Amino acid sequence: MNNREKFEAWFESRYDAHFMQFALYLDFYVDKHTQTCWEAWQAATKQALEVAYDQTHLNGSAMDVYNILKGDNNE
Repeated sequence: MNNREKFEAWFESRYDAHFMQFALYLDFYVDKHTQTCWEAWQAATKQALEVAYDQTHLNGSAMDVYNILKGDNNE
């Protein structure tokens, strides 16, 4: 499952979305609420990856990144 598919599954479970909310035009969601949530999802994902990288770069491994992203970081 790619990042967009994960987002759409989350969005659908959270907002009981109609399939038209996932209509795309030029790689943007036609529905403005969906597009705004998608942009927030991408920003949050990027931030999580940056934090995971920073933590593992200092004292960890690739497996640590995986565990941090899963929420198993024991902090």
